[in-house]
This record gives sequence, structure tokens and C-alpha cells, in this order.
Amino acid sequence: MPIDHGFCLRSKADVAWFDWVWLDWAQLKQPLTKKARNYVLNLDVAKDAVLLKDRLGIDDAALDLFRASSNLLIQGVKAGLTLYEIASKACRMDDNGEVTSRLERLLTAAAELSYSAVENER
Repeated sequence: MPIDHGFCLRSKADVAWFDWVWLDWAQLKQPLTKKARNYVLNLDVAKDAVLLKDRLGIDDAALDLFRASSNLLIQGVKAGLTLYEIASKACRMDDNGEVTSRLERLLTAAAELSYSAVENER
């Protein structure tokens, strides 16, 4: 499984397509095997987040992005998407890596909504 160590457990979802050198690998565009699908669908994101916090001291912003991206992976697999299709929702796909990803837009909207709710005492 490919890992770009400079792009794991980040606190900002600003990854561009060219940051993930593995994004264009042909196998990412293939359906997941039953074994890989079962692995993803059995991930315990909450448990893993606690482990990352307690053992490694990962900060809350990085844990929030970990939860969001892990849940994107799980929901994408449930929907039958390929890893390429899922990754494309999490990274900037324009030539210069400047147009925010779908994940970034959703995280921004969620943050704005939560700040608004707190400000309005809801």
C-alpha cells in the first residue's frame, strides 16, 4: 500500500494530484478485491483516532482530517468507487493544484456551520 509520508496525518486537506505520485497507477482504477473491500469496511476510525492521539500525540486538526478522509474512504468503498475515484474527491485535480477538492469544500462548510451554531448558541 503506497504511503507518501509527507502527506499522511496532515492538518490541512490541500493535497494536489501531483503530490500523490501513485494516483495514476492503473490498479487504482480497478475495483477493489473482496479482501481489500472487507479490510476497509472493517476499519474502526474512532478507535484508530484514539490510538493516534494517545500513543503518538497527534493534534486535533490532524485527527479531524484523519476521521474525514477515513470516512470518505469507507463511504466510497461502500458506494463501489475505485480508489482513484475516492482519491480524486480528496485531492486537488486541476493542473496547478489550486482548485480546492470536494473534501476541502465539505470540511470548510462543516467548520463554518459549526462556528455559526456556536455563535448562535445552537
